[in-house]
Amino acid sequence: LEPVQLLPRASRTSRNSGQQGDMDGARRLGRMARLLSIVSIILGTIIIVLYK
Repeated sequence: LEPVQLLPRASRTSRNSGQQGDMDGARRLGRMARLLSIVSIILGTIIIVLYK
């Protein structure tokens, strides 16, 4: 799976954890979603630059 495909799942899981009161889990999953987002942006930029 690509990081872009994992991002919505991590974000949704983080939101669900927060709504259920699991704040530590929500923070952890939120950080993972942010990291996947950053990785996707960086990889996308590299691919565009290399194949332009």
